[in-house]
Amino acid sequence: MATTLLLENQDMKKEWQKSNIILLGDISKTNNRNKIVKDLIEYIIINNLSTHLVDYYNNKGLEKSLREYTREDIQNLLKSNISLDTFSKPMEQRKLFEKDDSGNRTITLETCKLEIGEIVSSQSNGAIYEKFDMRLYKNSKIFRDLDGSICIRTKQIDFIFSVDFHGFTTNIPVDFIKYYLKKRGILDIRTYSAQIAFKVKVRPWYLITGSNAVYYDWIDSFINDIQTNTSFSSFLNKIGWDSIPTLLAVIDKKPLRRKSSKEKGRTP
Repeated sequence: MATTLLLENQDMKKEWQKSNIILLGDISKTNNRNKIVKDLIEYIIINNLSTHLVDYYNNKGLEKSLREYTREDIQNLLKSNISLDTFSKPMEQRKLFEKDDSGNRTITLETCKLEIGEIVSSQSNGAIYEKFDMRLYKNSKIFRDLDGSICIRTKQIDFIFSVDFHGFTTNIPVDFIKYYLKKRGILDIRTYSAQIAFKVKVRPWYLITGSNAVYYDWIDSFINDIQTNTSFSSFLNKIGWDSIPTLLAVIDKKPLRRKSSKEKGRTP
């Protein structure tokens, strides 16, 4: 995804090519690799939250109390996250989505998503467009707080998340590198860890009354989804990796014997 981002940001691409991820690197610098990775993780969380909220509120009959928030409502956030700003920027404002001499815009149909006649997701020449829209309770605010976290504030709660990426490396199973990633060894790949933290602040009166709880039941399911989709241990469990090392050890020590043509034709 970083490659896709750099396609439309040549200055950032030059900085990326001549720099490295630094342990405890300064993420206040826009073109710093650490900052770019952090921004990408934030973007993935925001994009997933947008989809999650659409799925959650569908067919609940709450439309009158909800509002769809767009790019115009998150100017503070766009200025501080280059990934969100780039991927959600309208196609007509981006060179890689420019129309040709015939007035046609080249897009990848396999990745083009339409909603009520509007393109909300598309790719062109390697670039990505994802319309930003987030369905929330009316009078909500989406902004970056002073501590760097991202906050969704409503009358009842603050939903806050933060991403920490300080360039710390992490280890993954050697067999996973060799057999799943198809790499020769640990020297052929670099793995890093990032921390995602969620926090919910509840207004005292809401905690007592519990009114409008249906508007916020999405929080638990969303956090569970993010944990499942970003945790490496969860991924290993999903693909059943626990049994793979044993299987590989058995195969290495005792290769499977192929049946002869006579054995294949023999009936039990």
